[in-house]
Amino acid sequence: MSFNQEEQDFLSEETCLVLPKSEVDHITGNVWTNTTTGFMIWKNCEWSLNILRELWGNPGDYRFGVFHEQSKLDLLLSDYYERVGMENI
Repeated sequence: MSFNQEEQDFLSEETCLVLPKSEVDHITGNVWTNTTTGFMIWKNCEWSLNILRELWGNPGDYRFGVFHEQSKLDLLLSDYYERVGMENI
């Protein structure tokens, strides 16, 4: 597969990960995790590889818990959150 220049420049130089925030559960009104892993764009860079290694290699109690990978990813990314058009929570 080949990509044209516009497709290659989709992410800015400083952006390593794009993922949607979780929506409010319409039944309970709760937001269970900050992130959702149903759709993610990862840049092939050292930062991304380090996060993925930690997520895979050290799941801790999240391995068997509810929202396991999303909960661990929330923890790993909490210092990096930037929400366009919203305040960080």
